[in-house]
Formats: sequence, C-alpha cells, structure tokens
Amino acid sequence: NGMNIIASLIPTEPEKAETVVEDLAELFRASLQETSSFVTIQQEIDLCRRYLNIESLRLGDRLQVEWSIDEKLLSVPVPLLLIQPLVENAVYHGMQMIPEGGRLEIPVQSINGDVGVRLSNPVPRTDQPESADKKKRSAGEPRFPGNQIAIKNIRDRLGVIYGSKAYFKSALSGRTFEVFMQFPPQPTTH
Repeated sequence: NGMNIIASLIPTEPEKAETVVEDLAELFRASLQETSSFVTIQQEIDLCRRYLNIESLRLGDRLQVEWSIDEKLLSVPVPLLLIQPLVENAVYHGMQMIPEGGRLEIPVQSINGDVGVRLSNPVPRTDQPESADKKKRSAGEPRFPGNQIAIKNIRDRLGVIYGSKAYFKSALSGRTFEVFMQFPPQPTTH
C-alpha cells in the first residue's frame, strides 16, 4: 500500500511522496532491529504516527485517531514495536474494512505507577461487503480476521521482559476490539 501511495503522489505532490518514503524507511528500520531493542514511549509513538500518516493518505477521513498521552511517560523505555503492530492491526482489521471508517483511541496513562496502554477500534459487521476476510460467521457477528500473531507476540514479549508484573488483555465486545496492557516503567530483564 505504501509503495502505491508513493507512486500516486510522485507526479502531483513530490514533497509528500518524499515524506512517505521517509516514514516507510523508519518503519522498515524498526522492523529490522532486534526484538530486544528498547525505545522511549515517545519514539514508539512517533513510529506509530509515521505509520498512521501513511495510512491516512490512503484512507483519508475514514481514519480518525485520538491519542491521550500522559507526558510524564514519554521517556519511559519500552520494547520496540510494542504499540505499532497493534495500531497496524486496528487499521488493517478495523477501519480499512468499514466503509465509513472509524476512530482508533489510544490512551497511554500512568496507572498506580505502571504504564497503561489501551487501543480501542471498531470492527466491521458481517452485513458489510466481503473483503480479505472470507471466513464463515453468523449474521451480524463482527468480523475479526487474522491469526492473532501480533497479539500473541506482544503478550509473550511482555511476559519475558516484565514477568508477572505485566498484564495483557485483548477482547472483542460488540463491534469494538480492545487491547489493554499494563507494565512497570522499568523492565525487569533489561
């Protein structure tokens, strides 16, 4: 998708195309780093915003994002690619599959001295046109395609890094998918 966006922007908006190339380069760089790498919450959020900037060119007003960030947490170290894959899942399995789009809400808050991150996004209904998801569902049941690989990976990484001090939950409630994780501000194995 990113390459198609770049190709379409080059003739009419070359500066914007260059920005997309830079955003993609940062995403590729991050994906090639070791999974044991740490960044600050600010850096992880910046990576998420780069991804969302690319997707907003494709989805336009259908992609709405609401961040609520406790600024005191911006320098807290977190595993690289802790939040970004969840943001990507929210867009891929949520907003892009809904004709009217939706709102991705991402509060990052302090909870009793821990870091709490919640992602909440709408998921499509079955009475909407089929796209990549061809699985059989009951009428009116929300679509929730995917193999849960990103969720399992993040849950496992939190367990390795923070041990029993980490909490991770994902749940589908009606037409809303929500992920919540809570962990201490310092890794126990870092």
